[in-house]
Amino acid sequence: MKQIFLDTETTGLDPNQGHRVIEIAAIEFNNRQLTSNRFHTYINPDREIDPAAQEVHGITLDFLSDKPNFKDTLNNSHSVKWEWVKGHAGQTENERADYLANLGVNSSQE
Repeated sequence: MKQIFLDTETTGLDPNQGHRVIEIAAIEFNNRQLTSNRFHTYINPDREIDPAAQEVHGITLDFLSDKPNFKDTLNNSHSVKWEWVKGHAGQTENERADYLANLGVNSSQE
C-alpha cells in the first residue's frame, strides 16, 4: 500500500485571522518502505508570524522573505513534483515527525 506523509507549518492556528501555510513537506512510503518521492518547499506568507507559532517551528519572516508566495508556489515547477501524490492514502499526524527523523528524512531533502 502506498501512503503519503504530509507535514505543514503555518503562521498561526486560525485561518479566519488570515494565518497561512509557510512550509509543506511530503514523502511517500510503499509497503512501509520509504520511496524516492518527496516534496519540500517554504512559502512567503506575506504577513507576520505569530510569536507562539514561531517558537514552535523556528521559521522566521526574514528567512521566508525571498521565498515564493503560495500562489507562485502552486504555479511554478514545484507543482510538477506533486503528480505522485494523486490517489494515495495520506497521513498528517505530527507525531510521525520523530519517526521520519529517525529515518533520516528532514526538511533539507527535497
